Amino acid sequence: MKALMPIPSVGKAIASKIEEYLTTEKIQYLEELRSKITIDYDAFYGLEGIGPKTIKVFYDKLGIRRLI
Repeated sequence: MKALMPIPSVGKAIASKIEEYLTTEKIQYLEELRSKITIDYDAFYGLEGIGPKTIKVFYDKLGIRRLI
């Protein structure tokens, strides 16, 4: 974690999450958030030109949670 701290805009929280990902290949906080929202992220991210903002619009405004 100390090696990441000198990088601009990387604080303790981000450094710890990067370290957690590098050692476990997962981030517990992200897994908790994903369990609370019922949307098939992988299917949407697989579509060209679809990013997080568009997925949020699909989920929040249109109620779309998965591709059929």
